[in-house]
Amino acid sequence: MIPLSFLNAKVKIIIFCSIIVGSGILLGYRVFFRDEPGAREVVTVRRGSVVQEVHVTGKMKASEAVDLAFERSGKIARVDARVGDRVVKGSVLMVLDQTELQTQYEEALASTAVERARLAELRAGTRSEEIVVAETAVANAKIAVVNARQALEDAKQNLVDKLRDTYTKSDDAVRNKADQLFYNPQTNSPQLSFSLTDSQLKTDIEWRRLLLESLLKKWQQSENPLTTASDLAAYFGEAKNNLEAVKVFLNSVALAANNPTNKPSNISQTIWDGWRADVATARTNINTAISNLSSADENVKTKDASVATAEGNLQKSQNELALKKGGATPEAVAAQEARIAQADAKTKTIVAQIEKTVLRSPIAGVVTKAEGSAGEIVQSGALLVSVLSEQLFEIEANVPESDIGLVQRANKAHVSFDAFSGSVFIGAVALIDPAETVIDGVVNFTINVLLDYPDARFKSGLTADIDIETARRDDVLVIPQAALAEEDDGEFVYKATNGGVVSVPIKIGMRGTDGLVEVAEGLSEGDSIIAVSRMYDDGR
Repeated sequence: MIPLSFLNAKVKIIIFCSIIVGSGILLGYRVFFRDEPGAREVVTVRRGSVVQEVHVTGKMKASEAVDLAFERSGKIARVDARVGDRVVKGSVLMVLDQTELQTQYEEALASTAVERARLAELRAGTRSEEIVVAETAVANAKIAVVNARQALEDAKQNLVDKLRDTYTKSDDAVRNKADQLFYNPQTNSPQLSFSLTDSQLKTDIEWRRLLLESLLKKWQQSENPLTTASDLAAYFGEAKNNLEAVKVFLNSVALAANNPTNKPSNISQTIWDGWRADVATARTNINTAISNLSSADENVKTKDASVATAEGNLQKSQNELALKKGGATPEAVAAQEARIAQADAKTKTIVAQIEKTVLRSPIAGVVTKAEGSAGEIVQSGALLVSVLSEQLFEIEANVPESDIGLVQRANKAHVSFDAFSGSVFIGAVALIDPAETVIDGVVNFTINVLLDYPDARFKSGLTADIDIETARRDDVLVIPQAALAEEDDGEFVYKATNGGVVSVPIKIGMRGTDGLVEVAEGLSEGDSIIAVSRMYDDGR
């Protein structure tokens, strides 16, 4: 017989082991197999969008009226809007006369077409006919150079002739015509053959005659080697100075001879009148020589410039011929492309100016002011039209400084109103006030949100709940935040496999405010993972 005490101990052990096994089975069931609320939740890794949002509340208010004016002066061509008219965004309200600008626009288009045609020619290369034309131009340019050089040589010869003629006329004027009035004129002591009432004039005339004798001798000697190859500019300067000296001398002689009181009694009136006539003729000849010499010198300068022009034209023709034979260089093509870009820019500028002749409404609303009529001249900046928004409202909200760094202009916004339960409106952040606003000791920044479409139900003062989308990742792998486990060495998930559940380290990207997390590495689309928050709810 088995003792009762021993039986009781054995039963106790069996009962204790049964309790342990049953508790383990129950715990495993509750963790991995229960489907009731709070049990394990299996999540499938999928592709989706992760969104970060900032939530604020605000008030709706009506947008202000816009006052419109032209950016340029002009004559009104037509008025399309009157007070009380309802207009949509972009509606034409008033137009200035565009006749001149349209002409400029057509000219700009034509210029652009010409430049494009030239570029096409450059890229296509030079035709044989164009090379023949260029060769002909070079030949003609060479002929022009020869003719110009011959014309210059002729002009130089004419100047040489005039230089020699100036000496001849000067020698005749002094030694043949004026010397009739002198004793010993070609000596070292020439003397007038009659007395003058002005003794100083007599002395001046005799002194100048003495100087002229030496001048004429030197002049004759310098003229002997004169050719077209000589320094004609130097000869011209010398001859001009010599003629001036002869002219001054003859003027003084004429002053003496034309004074009746100076006529000597032993000289007949006929002889005296003859002397006077010869002096007058001499003065005329010298003046003619001066004029002819100046004209000849100017002709040489003109012909010299013509030679330079002809040689320049020849060089240009030769360069063009070489360019046509060699084809267009990359630099030439690039330069022509730049001319096209310049022409296009000019066209765009004119288009912009034409656009400035059209006054458009920037908003939908009602015209509250319309001044001016067709034919009236208006100045730039003069207020002509005002438009008040009927349905365009904006929402003003305050964003705490902790969130303002996330918000940017044009951020998408989802807006809902207590007054329109179940309706969500789409808009965007239109304005962020750079100045802070302190509310109850907290720094905020005012933003304005514009809705994409108006609604007849909108009223000023409506309270709005705004979710501003500050960041977004589309078509990425996502899991719920509840499925993410985190430790000091990083993030991981519990991945369900055929053999059970394994811990898998992952790298995450952006965390969404909607509870989703982007998976950057470690999982694939379709993987099954365990929501770890379910595993540990209520202490399990």
